[in-house]
Amino acid sequence: MRKVLLVLAIFLLATSSPLISAQPVGDGSEQIISTDTTWDDDSSMDGTIIVRDSATLTINGDLEIAQGSIFTVEAGSTMIVNGELEGVDDSSKLRLDYQAKLMFNFGDIGDTGKLRLTFDHTISTGYQFDTVFDGQGHNVSGSNSIDIDVPLDGTDINLTFESNYPGTVSVLSAQAIYGGGNSIMLGAGDIESENTAVMWGDAGFTIRNYGELVVTNAKVKSADIDCSGICSFSSVILTGSAPLNVQTEGDLSIDNSTFIGSRTDEDIIVHDLGDISYNDNIGTGGQTDAWIRLLSQRVVSTNLVGASVYVENIGYLEDTRNDVTGHSGDVSLGTSEMSNIVEWLDSSGEYHRENGTVTITLETGWGDFSTEFAAPHTPTHSVLVPLPRIEVTEVALEDESAIVNKSTHGMVTITNTGDATARANVRCYEGDVDADTAPSTLSVTLAPGASEEVPITWWTPDAGDKVLTCKPLIPAVFDNAIYDIADLEGASSHSVAWEYGEEEEESMLLFYVLIAITLGVAAYVALGKKSQEEKIYSEEPAQEASDSPADEPAETTSED
Repeated sequence: MRKVLLVLAIFLLATSSPLISAQPVGDGSEQIISTDTTWDDDSSMDGTIIVRDSATLTINGDLEIAQGSIFTVEAGSTMIVNGELEGVDDSSKLRLDYQAKLMFNFGDIGDTGKLRLTFDHTISTGYQFDTVFDGQGHNVSGSNSIDIDVPLDGTDINLTFESNYPGTVSVLSAQAIYGGGNSIMLGAGDIESENTAVMWGDAGFTIRNYGELVVTNAKVKSADIDCSGICSFSSVILTGSAPLNVQTEGDLSIDNSTFIGSRTDEDIIVHDLGDISYNDNIGTGGQTDAWIRLLSQRVVSTNLVGASVYVENIGYLEDTRNDVTGHSGDVSLGTSEMSNIVEWLDSSGEYHRENGTVTITLETGWGDFSTEFAAPHTPTHSVLVPLPRIEVTEVALEDESAIVNKSTHGMVTITNTGDATARANVRCYEGDVDADTAPSTLSVTLAPGASEEVPITWWTPDAGDKVLTCKPLIPAVFDNAIYDIADLEGASSHSVAWEYGEEEEESMLLFYVLIAITLGVAAYVALGKKSQEEKIYSEEPAQEASDSPADEPAETTSED
């Protein structure tokens, strides 16, 4: 029994204790962390590590990480970093801004030596680009490096630059050369400077967090960090590991941390609706903002096609422009990355928030319909421009019967049940044909909720039972919103019996008599013409007989 209990105790202890693994993957393969794991020792890593199944990976030692390696923390899992994560690929460069200054002190390593600066490209000849030390300029034109004689006895070395060169110049490295071939190399991120910015190329490794990432009292170098889960950084030095990307579902909390260099013009990019808490940090500085909020798109959907759009003070540069809503009623407010930046904290710690406005206007025969609103700070937004809704609610005529070519009178009631004032037009019809009315078009200006009766007079040239139907006359520009701005069915009157009056009947009788006389005359003329033609035809044989010779004897026959 005691043996069983001992085995059970050992089993419980083994399954409840963290798994200690001192050796992360190092051959470029994939390593799955599915139980709690702690790395306490310094080591190297090369490959892909996936933390899953609610496991926690804790890194207390320092890791030297090969180029292209990846950490992935799946949802529900955790990665804790207390040591140093260092990507071995250092592609940083130190951008020289206006009045840039480089400062060195290599200690007492010799009396004198050379300081070699290597730049990111060859400086074109024909331009001045001088590196100034101790009041003397050293021309770099035509080269991508410069060697300067400097003291190496612990004296401070300060370099400035004088230039009319039109391009951006960055320093890749600084090297102190002394004592017959000895040297000390400084990367761009290790150079003390003013009015500069450390810029980085491709990251050495990647961290993709969909669960929880906790980095405390640590160093991270040359990382591409993507936060789609919960990320917490406290007292961390991030060298060449910016920008840190916070996705729309991500939540970043960062405090008392330092950024040294970024691959873009910001240390942190918060995408769309991602959350950020940023306190007491030191950014890359210079032209590099501490953080920005960047929208993936800025699409506003409206209820109008072909409406004019006026956008003012949009984005990072406060752009102003004109546009038109498309076939689906949509318009994009942002036409560039700059116009999609809606808030940011600059390098001096000053917070900025876009205060852009959008005005949408549609000009129509019923009037101009417009709305103005603050530019939304979301990827998509819907807005309805207030429109009227015109209804013909009643066609009331005075008479049950009427005389053809004379008129009947009535009132047409027109109502605006929409949200905007309109100068509306209404037409009336007999079936699908325009009715003969006065006025031919009923025009009325109606505020929202207003109703008005408009007098109308109706004529018709034919007898019969007829109905007068009146409907709103829709401007063509409302084609996409036609069912929102009017009741297309309209309203119809009661049936009116149109009859001919006595004058009309006498006129019709006279009309028929005239038709009969005309037809009779035409028949008589036609008959006379036919008789004359027959007479001419019957006289033609006699004329032929009279034309026979008189001395020719007539033919006779004889039995003989």
